[in-house]
Amino acid sequence: MKQQTAFDKIKNYGYLHEVWKDIYRRAKNKTSSGVDRITARQFQDNLSDNLHKTIKELKGGYSFLPLKAVGIEKPSTKKLRIICIPTMRDRLVQRALLQFMEPYSTSMGIINQISFGFFRDPSGRKRGIEEARDAAKKIRQQYPWAVKTDIKSFFDCIPRDKMFRQITKSFRCRSLHGIIQAVIDCEIDISQPRMRRICRDNGIVRGRGLRQGMPLSPFFSNILLKDFDRNLAKRGIRAVRYADDIIAFASSREECENTKTVLENHLNELDLDLNREKTKYYAPNEGVEFLGLELCFDTSGQIRLLVTNDQLSKIKQRFAEFHDVDRLLGENYTAFKLHDILGSMRAGYRTAYGIADNRKDVYSSIDRCLSKCMDVVFSRIIGADVVQRLTSSERCFMGLTQKDSTPSV
Repeated sequence: MKQQTAFDKIKNYGYLHEVWKDIYRRAKNKTSSGVDRITARQFQDNLSDNLHKTIKELKGGYSFLPLKAVGIEKPSTKKLRIICIPTMRDRLVQRALLQFMEPYSTSMGIINQISFGFFRDPSGRKRGIEEARDAAKKIRQQYPWAVKTDIKSFFDCIPRDKMFRQITKSFRCRSLHGIIQAVIDCEIDISQPRMRRICRDNGIVRGRGLRQGMPLSPFFSNILLKDFDRNLAKRGIRAVRYADDIIAFASSREECENTKTVLENHLNELDLDLNREKTKYYAPNEGVEFLGLELCFDTSGQIRLLVTNDQLSKIKQRFAEFHDVDRLLGENYTAFKLHDILGSMRAGYRTAYGIADNRKDVYSSIDRCLSKCMDVVFSRIIGADVVQRLTSSERCFMGLTQKDSTPSV
């Protein structure tokens, strides 16, 4: 009997069905679609046929469709972050590959003392933003100097040949190497002149880079950087890396400068560059922002993680975008829809900043932002005098006042 290969396991109906259930659980209420315009609900409505068709294509030589690209504005820059959306079938195939490969994370060297982001360790524990911040907090407590930087245009500059060699060297299931290469080679749909211009203006070149938004992109990028992490650890560099964001800690400015040189040299080995514009040294008396929170010492010499005033201002601006009643009415918003969106924003921020030492004040600020937004909208629609006459119970009923659900701290 012919031995079953890794690829045979991927193209199994039961396996793909289980993978799809997880995708659909997350995407069933979303309307995003790839170039074929098929949403998660539409794929689900004809699931059996779609799974059988996917298996047939996998057996015959699978071809990924072009990626639909969406441009998202970056703060303080004219450049856009290009997020690419695969079709549901392509997303399913990539998720199936990811689920198969993730258990090998430790043996491939992805899980190490430096890398965080987008994956779990074999026991299922997350190594996400909170874990990265916590690691940075503990290291700075002992080594107060810091150098913070990132990799210049990381995903758009990834050398595909080196990535493929690193993946196949680390993951020896040869039956999957062909489809892994096909994922790496996925390109944006540039059939429209506008998208060709956007890609050109943002430095996206066909044949180079790994497109952001694909399920496998973060995982593959961590495989590329695993030797970078290993080399830093061997040199005694005390660093935390989350995707392409890097922070390293030291005992002096001179050590920070030496660390920067080491970072540059090891990135150059991968044909990547340090972002010199974003590289900065921080003395012990300076707070350093990492992944949205500031690492700083309090008067007792203990490290604290704080949401900065600048970040709070950005949160307020985000809520204030919903003060425009004419826009809300023009986009067919209802009071229920607005409250759901603002409530989701509130929950998201509370989750993101749950590790912050000033989280109680941040939660209160977010609640005030939400209440003010609802107050402005209702005052415009039914009159400020009517809103002012509402009792506290009536205001709470209409969502104008938030019930206190702040966790104990």
